[in-house]
Amino acid sequence: MNKIISKVQSVLQNIKFLRKFNGYETIFWIAMVPVAWITGLIDSQQFLVFISIWALVKASWATWQASRAEDNDNS
Repeated sequence: MNKIISKVQSVLQNIKFLRKFNGYETIFWIAMVPVAWITGLIDSQQFLVFISIWALVKASWATWQASRAEDNDNS
């Protein structure tokens, strides 16, 4: 279990990886909206719930990252 925790911590400290991941993730979500529109998923309740939960997760992640950056500036 400690190996998994240390691996996750090392990934979360790698700023270049996090930037690349966030960039690819943004492109994926931008591309997903037209696909959902074409397939008709955009009108489904499940899609709305999924997007809402994802927005909540991303907002929490962004807040956490911003607080980490602010904490690093003070040290």
